[in-house]
Amino acid sequence: MNKIILDYDREIKVKFEGVWDWITIQKDKLKDNLLCYWDKEEKVWTAKFSEENINKLDTLWKEGQIQKTKRFMDKLANSITEQSLEKEKLKEYLQEVNDIEFCKPLYDFQKETIAKILYNYHNEREGFLIGHQMGLGKTAIAVCASKIINLPIIIICPASLKYLWKEEIYKWIGFNSLIIPTSSTSEDEPIYSKYWIMSYEHFREHYNDFDLRDKIVVIDEASYIKNHKAKRTRIIQNECKFARFRIAITGTPVTNTIYNYWNIMRYINPYFMSFQEFGGKYIIFDDVWTGLEYVKVPVGIKNIEDLLEKIKPYYDRKIKEEVAKFLPKKIIQYRFLSINPIQQKIKDLLLSNTNNFIDVFQLLRLLDDDNILNKSNAPTLSKLEINGFKLPDIISQAKIIEILNIIDESNDEKIVIFTSFIEMTKQIEEVLKKNNISYVCITGETTQN
Repeated sequence: MNKIILDYDREIKVKFEGVWDWITIQKDKLKDNLLCYWDKEEKVWTAKFSEENINKLDTLWKEGQIQKTKRFMDKLANSITEQSLEKEKLKEYLQEVNDIEFCKPLYDFQKETIAKILYNYHNEREGFLIGHQMGLGKTAIAVCASKIINLPIIIICPASLKYLWKEEIYKWIGFNSLIIPTSSTSEDEPIYSKYWIMSYEHFREHYNDFDLRDKIVVIDEASYIKNHKAKRTRIIQNECKFARFRIAITGTPVTNTIYNYWNIMRYINPYFMSFQEFGGKYIIFDDVWTGLEYVKVPVGIKNIEDLLEKIKPYYDRKIKEEVAKFLPKKIIQYRFLSINPIQQKIKDLLLSNTNNFIDVFQLLRLLDDDNILNKSNAPTLSKLEINGFKLPDIISQAKIIEILNIIDESNDEKIVIFTSFIEMTKQIEEVLKKNNISYVCITGETTQN
C-alpha cells in the first residue's frame, strides 16, 4: 500500500511497494498541510497517498517547504498523471452515457455511477459495488450499464424481486428477460434473452448449469452473502469469479459487522485479501472466556481509512440527502412472492369449489386472522389443514420473511407497516420481538394514553 509516513524527527517516510524514501518537512506544517493520523502500532504519523495529499505535497514542493528524492518525485508525477487520466476517461464515459437514449431519462448522479462502472470494466478492474441508499435507482444503474457494456447478464436476486427486475429491464432498455426456472409453456417468456434472472436459492442449487465466462453477473441485495461460512456465500464467491465482470448492489454494505465488506469485496474482486488477512488488518479482537477456553471476539475496527482507500476504486455510494432535489416525492416498488406447493394446493382447492366466492373472501380474511378461521362457516376452509400446517400460518409465513428482508435492507431507516387484520399485526409483533427489532404498534385497540 502506498503511503506517506511522518515521524517526530521532521522526516517523512514514503513507502512504495516496500521501498522507503525520506522527505523532510517542518513539524508545524504537518497537520496544516496533510490529511494524516497517528498510527498507534507503528508510532508514526501516517498520511494516505491520496489525490488531496498529492496535490498538497506538490504545492509544498513548489514552495520549497519539503525535500524529496527523485524516486518520490517520479512516483508523485506518475500518480498525478494517472489520476488526471482517470478523470479524463470518466468524462469520456460520462459523455458516452449521455449520448445513449434509454427508454427513460437517468438522473445525473446515476450517469456518474455508470461512468465509473464503465471505467472499471475497460480498465481490468474486476467489478463494482453500487451502494446507494434505497430508492436511488440502483437497479436502473446496473441495467443501463449492462446495455452499454453489451454482454449477456445473469442477475441473482431475492426470489421476491425477480419480476421487479424483469419489469425494470423492459422499462429502462426495452429488452425482454428470462426468469429462471421457467416453463416452456409460458407465453410471456422469451425463448432467448441476454438477461437471465434467478433467485439466490436457484443459483446455489444449479450453478453448474451456467457458464459465466464472458458474462456480467449482478447480485442484488448483496447483504445476502454477509455470512462467509454459508454455502450460498461460498458458491457466489467461488463460481462468479469466472465471470467477465461482477456488479454488487446493496443499500447496506455493512449491516452487522465490517466483515460484510470483505464478503462483498471478495465477490467483486476474487484477488482481494484473504479473510484472515482482512481480520488481522482491520478488526480489533478481544479474548473472551467461554467457560472452557478463551476465544477471540471482534470488538471494534481499526485502520478504517486504509480500508476505505482500498475499496474506493470499486465503490460508489449516494445518500438521499445528497440527491434529494432529483428525486420524486414517492417511489413505489412492488414485490411478488412466489407461490409454494402448499399454496398451490389451496388455490386448486378453491378453484374446484363451485361456491368459491364466499370462500375466496374468507380466504383473504384467513390470511391474517386465525380467529376467523376457527369461526368460519365455510367447511372447506375452517377445517383446511395441509401437510400438518394450518392455513393462516402457511400463507403469512412468506410475507413475514419478506418483511424481515426489507427491514434488513433499510439501514436503520424508519419503516411503517400497514396490515388489514389484527392477527397479522400480532404475528409481525412476535417476529420483531424474536429478532430484537424495536417497534411501536398502533391498532384500533390502542388508547390515547
